[in-house]
Amino acid sequence: MLTWIIIIICFLIVSFIVGIERFLVAQNKILKDTWNYVKVLIEQRRKLAQSLLQHIKSSDHTQLNDLLKQSQETHQFRDQNIIEEKLTRVLAKCLTQYDKNDDLKNNILTIQTKFKDAIDSYNSVVRNYNGLLKIFIFQPIVKLFHFKLAKFFILKSPNLQRSLGQKI
Repeated sequence: MLTWIIIIICFLIVSFIVGIERFLVAQNKILKDTWNYVKVLIEQRRKLAQSLLQHIKSSDHTQLNDLLKQSQETHQFRDQNIIEEKLTRVLAKCLTQYDKNDDLKNNILTIQTKFKDAIDSYNSVVRNYNGLLKIFIFQPIVKLFHFKLAKFFILKSPNLQRSLGQKI
């Protein structure tokens, strides 16, 4: 009888560990999927900014071009938010000089709104994920399976419309 109790307790403990590990893996996948969506929007924004380059002629043209190159070459997460922050500011300045109110300008503003929302969503997922990793009862599993805290993607002024004083 005692053997069966020990077997049942071991089974419950292993089931608990496997269940939490699978739950954390699923949360990590959500985190990665959310980040991938942010990266897609970064790429779309880059392409639209490159189209804008053909229409502006100022000192901001060079700065925008340099930032676009840096953005494409950056593979470090910690540098990406700094470059995207600068790119947001320069895009706002360039769009104020771009006097046409056409699809390009509207597309940039729309992508920027989606970009801001995606960053907010990503940071929310990071907050929830990191909170789960810090739960006391999960700590042995977190250490055993090498889960790591995720980093936030912070932009100080991600709202391009506000800087232009426009609404979509």
